[in-house]
Formats: sequence, C-alpha cells, structure tokens
Amino acid sequence: METVPQVTIDQAGYAVQKLINQSYPPFSYRNPVFYIPALTAEAGKWFTVDATTGSGRKTQHQLLLFVQPAAGGAWKLAAAPASAAGAPLPVALSQAGTATMAAPDGAGLAVPPSQLPALDAGLLDGRPASPGFARGQWTSALIRGIASFRGSYGRFGWNYHDAWAAARYPTYALRTADGGAVVWYFLEDRQTAVRTGSGQPLRPGSVIQALTGKSQVTRRFTIDSVSEFVAIIPPAGKGKITIEAGFTGNVAATAS
Repeated sequence: METVPQVTIDQAGYAVQKLINQSYPPFSYRNPVFYIPALTAEAGKWFTVDATTGSGRKTQHQLLLFVQPAAGGAWKLAAAPASAAGAPLPVALSQAGTATMAAPDGAGLAVPPSQLPALDAGLLDGRPASPGFARGQWTSALIRGIASFRGSYGRFGWNYHDAWAAARYPTYALRTADGGAVVWYFLEDRQTAVRTGSGQPLRPGSVIQALTGKSQVTRRFTIDSVSEFVAIIPPAGKGKITIEAGFTGNVAATAS
C-alpha cells in the first residue's frame, strides 16, 4: 500500500504504461536493512529500508521510506528513490539497533534538513547553493540535462523552462555516525514549453498523451513531476552535500 507522493507518481506511471501497452514488473527485493528511528511521542511514525533490487549491472538499492499516516493505521510506502551505490547508508545505530532522528533545525549540520529542499531547488534553478552540493547524477548531470532540453526545444522553435520548488511533504532525517544526517526529501518541478512564431507543432511523448489524451501539441504544454531524494548532509564545515539516491515521477500534464 502507498501514500503520497509515491501513490501519485505510480498512478500517473500506470496510465503511461497502459498507453504503451507495457506492464509493471513485480517488485522484488533482497537483503533488506532497516533503519528504525527512536521516535518521540509527538513525532509522526516512520522508518526506512535499504533493499537491493535487480542483478548485475542493473543492481540498485531502493531507499524505501514508510510512514503511518493515521495513528494505529497501516504502514504505507511514501518514497522509493534508487541508488546504484553499494555501500550501506552511514546511519548511526544504538546498541539496541535503533537510529536517531536529526532535528529539522539541524544544529551542527552544514544545512538544516528542513532547508535542504529549497536549497536543492535553487541549485537546479540556477542559483548558487551554499554550502554546496557534490557533483553527480542528481546535481551537475541533471543541470546539464535541463540545459540540453532547453537547447533542443529552442532549435524547434519552442521556449522551454524548468521551475523547481520544495514540495509540500515533510523531510525525514537520521543522524550519521560522524554527526551528519541522512535526509529523505521531495521537490516539485514544472516543465513548460511554449511555441514561438517559428516553431512547429509537436507530437507529444507518452507522458503527455497518457495524461492529457492529446496526440499533438500546437501551442503549449506543461509537465508536473515530483522528485524523491536521499542526501547526506555533513557536519558544519566538513564538506559538501551528497545526493545518494533519487527518483522523478511525472504526476500531471496539460497540452493545447
């Protein structure tokens, strides 16, 4: 069973898979490692699991986040960002095997966990981020991809724009052995493309077709997505933020 944002991502994903007549493969995993925080009475209940999926070059670690939306209710999957890294997360564990939550205000950290989503959104929107992010798939490579999209659409006479923002979902953070934090967090993104005078109508991809029913875009389109990330925040003055895992799912679209 799932809850937001994962359920919203998967509902849109099922629509796309149906359009292209492709079924979702059953999810299977092995070697699960549980990170269960010792929670205060006021805290919402949640835990995370590092589960290995795939094999060979397709081996991934799914850094699953489970929450309990209603007191005494069912546990539900809220996020499933993926990582190709093989090393376990550096979560500090007590003798009892429990993890410790990092406070949202993040005393002693390079950046408070509650501020991480806005900081990352600013980075992807082209604003300098301090203390900065390490280069990688979800930072420097993603920024290059956005620029490539903008150039490609421009060559066909369309103005393309990406707008990132912190999503409305909570952040979830666990302390690391060196005093840093591992953080699950969420961003929202809206891709917008508008046809200019020299542009030609576009044949939309499967996402727009599945979510809008349009077979041609003549003036404008938008695609909304939610991204799930897991990042390691170092202690203050001890380096850059590293994004360890990520997943982006399209959730809505418009076309005209």
